Amino acid sequence: TPLYSSAASDVYKRQPTLFQDFEPVPLAAASLGQVHKATLYTGESVVVKVQRPGLKKLFEIDLGILKGIARYFQHHPKWGRGRDWMGIYEECCRILWEEIDYLNEGRNADTFRRNFRSFSWVNVPRVYWRYATSRVITLEYMPGIKVSQYEALDAAGVDRKAIARYGAQAYLHPVSYTHL
Repeated sequence: TPLYSSAASDVYKRQPTLFQDFEPVPLAAASLGQVHKATLYTGESVVVKVQRPGLKKLFEIDLGILKGIARYFQHHPKWGRGRDWMGIYEECCRILWEEIDYLNEGRNADTFRRNFRSFSWVNVPRVYWRYATSRVITLEYMPGIKVSQYEALDAAGVDRKAIARYGAQAYLHPVSYTHL
């Protein structure tokens, strides 16, 4: 899929002033956006994550429908009793709006990097704030292998048991980090 959003088009049109090179064909695509490889004028390889067009409007429509459902359940004589359906709805809204704010994602990445700085085996891509907006974020390019690609991991000589241990340790780190 080529560039599909006005945000991506804006980045691509400004590419000569922002990037030495910008790949219009995405490396990856997901439900919220797509990722393009690029090169800064400093020679650094980066990825540019661009939000899908119309995502905010789609969320507004979906959340409006969800609000009606939550309101129905809140007032239902059987299912509403003792439950805070509107509170659940509001929490879902908060989380979804945070999820599509790429500036928030960048702040979270910086926090994650700080929290795991003592672990040599944790690598978090650097955020290039100069090239970030709420709909576009530029990150250090870090190629890798998905943990579900067993054959590729084995071919690269990666110890899958060590990955599992590291994953468990990283998962439990916030508990020990906050001393809970």
